[in-house]
Amino acid sequence: MGYPNDILSTRAIIKHGNYALIPPTGLVNNVIPGIENCTVSIVASPKLGAGFVQYIATAAPKAGRSSAPFAADEGIEAFIYCLSGCGEVSISERHESLSEGVYAYAPPGMGISFSNTGSEPMRLILYKQRYTPLEGYTPRIIFGNALKM
Repeated sequence: MGYPNDILSTRAIIKHGNYALIPPTGLVNNVIPGIENCTVSIVASPKLGAGFVQYIATAAPKAGRSSAPFAADEGIEAFIYCLSGCGEVSISERHESLSEGVYAYAPPGMGISFSNTGSEPMRLILYKQRYTPLEGYTPRIIFGNALKM
Protein backbone atom coordinates (compact mmCIF):
# COMPACT_ATOMS: atom_id res chain seq x y z
CA MET A 1 0.00 0.00 0.00
CA GLY A 2 1.53 3.29 -1.07
CA TYR A 3 1.11 6.81 0.21
CA PRO A 4 -1.78 9.03 -0.95
CA ASN A 5 -1.22 10.96 -4.16
CA ASP A 6 -3.11 14.13 -3.14
CA ILE A 7 -4.63 15.93 -0.14
CA LEU A 8 -8.08 14.39 -0.66
CA SER A 9 -6.79 10.81 -0.51
CA THR A 10 -6.12 8.72 2.57
CA ARG A 11 -4.65 5.33 3.27
CA ALA A 12 -8.04 4.12 4.53
CA ILE A 13 -9.25 0.78 3.20
CA ILE A 14 -12.96 0.05 3.34
CA LYS A 15 -14.37 -3.30 2.23
CA HIS A 16 -18.12 -2.71 2.53
CA GLY A 17 -19.71 -5.30 4.82
CA ASN A 18 -16.35 -6.84 5.80
CA TYR A 19 -14.02 -4.36 7.45
CA ALA A 20 -12.71 -0.82 7.52
CA LEU A 21 -9.12 0.15 8.25
CA ILE A 22 -9.02 3.89 8.91
CA PRO A 23 -5.71 5.45 9.97
CA PRO A 24 -5.83 8.61 12.14
CA THR A 25 -5.19 10.77 9.06
CA GLY A 26 -8.30 9.29 7.42
CA LEU A 27 -10.73 10.10 10.24
CA VAL A 28 -13.38 12.69 9.45
CA ASN A 29 -14.67 14.97 12.23
CA ASN A 30 -18.45 14.86 12.57
CA VAL A 31 -21.05 16.93 14.39
CA ILE A 32 -23.19 14.63 16.54
CA PRO A 33 -26.28 16.23 18.12
CA GLY A 34 -26.09 16.14 21.92
CA ILE A 35 -22.29 15.87 22.04
CA GLU A 36 -20.55 19.18 22.76
CA ASN A 37 -16.92 20.34 22.76
CA CYS A 38 -15.77 17.01 21.38
CA THR A 39 -14.02 15.86 18.25
CA VAL A 40 -16.03 12.87 17.03
CA SER A 41 -15.27 10.48 14.16
CA ILE A 42 -17.52 7.70 12.93
CA VAL A 43 -15.46 4.54 12.41
CA ALA A 44 -18.27 2.06 11.71
CA SER A 45 -21.86 2.47 10.59
CA PRO A 46 -24.57 0.77 8.54
CA LYS A 47 -23.43 2.83 5.53
CA LEU A 48 -20.12 0.94 5.78
CA GLY A 49 -21.97 -2.36 6.10
CA ALA A 50 -21.95 -2.67 9.91
CA GLY A 51 -25.02 -3.47 12.01
CA PHE A 52 -24.01 -0.84 14.58
CA VAL A 53 -22.46 2.61 14.88
CA GLN A 54 -19.09 3.15 16.56
CA TYR A 55 -17.44 6.49 17.24
CA ILE A 56 -14.07 7.64 18.52
CA ALA A 57 -14.40 10.87 20.49
CA THR A 58 -12.02 13.26 22.20
CA ALA A 59 -13.71 15.40 24.84
CA ALA A 60 -12.10 18.79 25.54
CA PRO A 61 -10.76 19.33 29.08
CA LYS A 62 -13.46 20.49 31.52
CA ALA A 63 -15.81 21.17 28.59
CA GLY A 64 -16.42 18.03 26.49
CA ARG A 65 -19.71 16.38 27.36
CA SER A 66 -23.03 15.08 26.25
CA SER A 67 -25.81 17.65 26.57
CA ALA A 68 -28.38 14.88 26.11
CA PRO A 69 -27.95 11.15 26.74
CA PHE A 70 -26.13 9.42 23.88
CA ALA A 71 -28.21 6.71 22.15
CA ALA A 72 -31.33 7.16 24.30
CA ASP A 73 -33.68 6.23 21.45
CA GLU A 74 -36.21 3.50 22.13
CA GLY A 75 -34.78 0.06 21.28
CA ILE A 76 -31.17 1.28 21.11
CA GLU A 77 -28.52 -0.03 23.52
CA ALA A 78 -25.28 1.87 24.13
CA PHE A 79 -21.74 1.33 25.38
CA ILE A 80 -18.92 3.70 26.36
CA TYR A 81 -15.25 2.88 26.96
CA CYS A 82 -12.64 5.36 28.23
CA LEU A 83 -9.29 5.12 26.45
CA SER A 84 -7.66 7.94 28.42
CA GLY A 85 -8.44 10.96 30.58
CA CYS A 86 -11.00 11.24 33.34
CA GLY A 87 -14.55 12.34 33.80
CA GLU A 88 -17.97 11.16 34.79
CA VAL A 89 -20.51 8.83 33.20
CA SER A 90 -24.21 8.51 34.03
CA ILE A 91 -26.94 6.09 33.09
CA SER A 92 -30.35 6.90 34.49
CA GLU A 93 -29.75 7.75 38.18
CA ARG A 94 -26.38 5.94 38.42
CA HIS A 95 -23.20 8.03 38.26
CA GLU A 96 -19.63 6.69 38.13
CA SER A 97 -16.13 8.07 37.64
CA LEU A 98 -14.71 7.60 34.17
CA SER A 99 -11.00 6.88 33.66
CA GLU A 100 -8.81 4.69 31.48
CA GLY A 101 -10.33 1.22 31.16
CA VAL A 102 -13.73 2.11 32.63
CA TYR A 103 -16.77 1.08 30.60
CA ALA A 104 -20.53 1.27 30.92
CA TYR A 105 -23.46 -0.40 29.19
CA ALA A 106 -26.90 1.20 28.93
CA PRO A 107 -29.93 -0.99 28.23
CA PRO A 108 -32.23 -0.01 25.38
CA GLY A 109 -33.72 3.47 25.59
CA MET A 110 -31.67 4.67 28.59
CA GLY A 111 -28.71 6.32 26.88
CA ILE A 112 -25.38 7.37 28.37
CA SER A 113 -24.32 10.83 29.58
CA PHE A 114 -20.66 11.77 30.02
CA SER A 115 -18.48 14.74 30.81
CA ASN A 116 -14.76 15.44 30.95
CA THR A 117 -13.99 16.76 34.43
CA GLY A 118 -10.21 16.60 34.03
CA SER A 119 -7.57 18.99 32.79
CA GLU A 120 -6.53 16.70 29.90
CA PRO A 121 -8.48 15.55 26.83
CA MET A 122 -10.59 12.44 27.44
CA ARG A 123 -10.61 9.83 24.64
CA LEU A 124 -13.67 7.61 24.33
CA ILE A 125 -15.18 4.85 22.25
CA LEU A 126 -18.95 5.23 21.89
CA TYR A 127 -21.06 2.39 20.48
CA LYS A 128 -24.75 1.94 19.78
CA GLN A 129 -26.92 -0.65 18.12
CA ARG A 130 -30.49 -1.85 17.96
CA TYR A 131 -31.17 -4.23 20.86
CA THR A 132 -31.98 -7.84 20.01
CA PRO A 133 -33.99 -9.42 22.85
CA LEU A 134 -32.80 -12.68 24.40
CA GLU A 135 -35.56 -14.84 25.85
CA GLY A 136 -35.41 -14.97 29.64
CA TYR A 137 -32.91 -12.09 29.96
CA THR A 138 -33.63 -8.53 31.05
CA PRO A 139 -30.84 -6.07 30.22
CA ARG A 140 -29.40 -4.11 33.15
CA ILE A 141 -27.01 -1.21 33.62
CA ILE A 142 -23.40 -2.40 33.81
CA PHE A 143 -20.30 -0.51 34.92
CA GLY A 144 -16.84 -2.06 34.96
CA ASN A 145 -13.11 -1.59 34.50
CA ALA A 146 -11.31 -3.67 31.88
CA LEU A 147 -7.95 -2.94 33.54
CA LYS A 148 -9.03 -4.47 36.88
CA MET A 149 -10.36 -7.82 35.70
